[in-house]
Amino acid sequence: MFDHTITALAGLALIAVACQWLAWRLRLPVILLLLAAGILAGPFSGVLQPDALFGDLLPPLLSLAVAIVLFEGSLSFRLNDLTGLGGTVFRLVSLGALLNGLIIAAAAHLLLGLPWLLAALFGAIALVSGNSELLPLLRRARPGARLGTLLRQEAALLAPLATLIAVLLHAWLMAGDQRDPLLAFASALLAGGALGIAGAYLLALLLRNHLLPPHLVNITTLALVVGNYTLASVLEQEAGLLTVIVMGMALANMKDLPLREHVDFKESLSATLLSLLFLVVAARLEPAQLALPSGEIMLLLGVTLLAARPLAVLLATIGSPLNWRERLLAGWLAPRGIMATAAAALLTAQLLDEQLTAAVPLLPLVLLLVLGSLLLQHLTAYPLGRLLGVAEAAPRGMLIVGAHGLARAIARALHAQGVRVVLADTDWEDVHQARMDGLATYLGHPVSEQADRSLDLIGIGHLLAMSHRPLLNALACQRYSSEFGGNQVYSLLTAEEKRATGKSAIGRHYAATRLFGGELTLTQLTGMLSRGGQIATLTPGQAAQHARHIPLFILDEHGAVQVVTGSSAAPREGEHLIALLPAAEEPLPLRVDSAVTSAVPA
Repeated sequence: MFDHTITALAGLALIAVACQWLAWRLRLPVILLLLAAGILAGPFSGVLQPDALFGDLLPPLLSLAVAIVLFEGSLSFRLNDLTGLGGTVFRLVSLGALLNGLIIAAAAHLLLGLPWLLAALFGAIALVSGNSELLPLLRRARPGARLGTLLRQEAALLAPLATLIAVLLHAWLMAGDQRDPLLAFASALLAGGALGIAGAYLLALLLRNHLLPPHLVNITTLALVVGNYTLASVLEQEAGLLTVIVMGMALANMKDLPLREHVDFKESLSATLLSLLFLVVAARLEPAQLALPSGEIMLLLGVTLLAARPLAVLLATIGSPLNWRERLLAGWLAPRGIMATAAAALLTAQLLDEQLTAAVPLLPLVLLLVLGSLLLQHLTAYPLGRLLGVAEAAPRGMLIVGAHGLARAIARALHAQGVRVVLADTDWEDVHQARMDGLATYLGHPVSEQADRSLDLIGIGHLLAMSHRPLLNALACQRYSSEFGGNQVYSLLTAEEKRATGKSAIGRHYAATRLFGGELTLTQLTGMLSRGGQIATLTPGQAAQHARHIPLFILDEHGAVQVVTGSSAAPREGEHLIALLPAAEEPLPLRVDSAVTSAVPA
């Protein structure tokens, strides 16, 4: 007899993939589509019944899925990423978060009658705003590099910290009348913290000493996370989530550990778990929980979204470098999503298992908050930014695929002229050197789901595909042509492409506009640079004096960057030319002339 469980699991997988694809096509947060699909398949139609499908396995499966999602979310907690705005970020995640949480907790207590401790738990969860939701919103809002950097750093630090506080408050709640709440709090903190730090150092030891082959790194990391979570839960029930959060935070701040190169689940396991988790969470909602929210609940959501954070941010940023317009927009942008929903789903389930019936509203409240914040802010972020005069008209920054010597030299020249540049590469040594030069970097594959979630494209509007791998360059141009526009993606010819013919040649329809004349290869330019050449910024008079130069970019008086795609380019009065000046004895290669392509000013 055919097992209908297989049909249900296959349907779940197909729905998850469809939601991921639609989110990509529509440029929407995937959590919106997953929750909507889960509600339609679960309480609305009754087709999907997770408790009947998985039986007794459902609670532990949900627990492990949440643990892995929270572990990876905690890897964003990097203190070393703090820039000159570190003082403002610190005030936002301390004073600002405290004020925000207190306002939300007080509103939940007064409006819904929730006990103070449960209201505080909701307040902590409501603070969790992760980069997974924030980065797509920043791309839409285009708030400028300074404000975008501030918001990213705040979300990276606050999400794991707020989740950590929520777990500790949950431990206090679970103690009830059976244990001393302070003892339960301390036990969870001690057990979870100790095991989390021990697990982080064990994994770091394995990675630093190359004791694992590459194909076992992810599975070993997964085993350590699951093992640590299970052991902590056995020792102290509430310590499991705390352990994985502490483990992720500790790993993220270890020096000389190229973590993202080794530990990356987003390509497969984590994306699958994420999809199934939110489908199941939404499908388990009771029909009564989907009734129209009461006036008190709507008022609570209004206070949370429209009053608590804006007020807290305005107070916490007094005396900061931000102007009042940037402060207003910063108070508006705080989308909740993956980590908040995952934490609420598991913590609520455990509270209900202990028959703490007052916890029933918690998960629907968080889901309403997630949906409300994502929809409201995606619809209003860019118009509000334009109204306040904060949003950029059009980004002029450059994403460079490749972090080798030539790419770094070009990036330094652009950066010196105030152009934002991000170098993306999988080579740790090249990326490390770029970071030592003070350049923004992304360690990882630039065409990946992890890049879609984590690559900071704020202020970036153009792609320079300059890696040694022609296929990667072509793939990157295809990927980012939909992001920036087909006329804003460029590739540098490689020696391999120049030699390729017939079956080995990349199709013309995959080719982007060629950089710097089209006939010069990466090898030729790198060789000139290594033999004493230099990249310099020249005025029109200096450009005329240096007749032997290879033009790369022109910067006009309005800040626009013109990408040179020809062999000659003459800057006019008020403009500057970024060019490669070969050594005196270096013969210039013969090139075919082309054109100059303009990039829109910021």
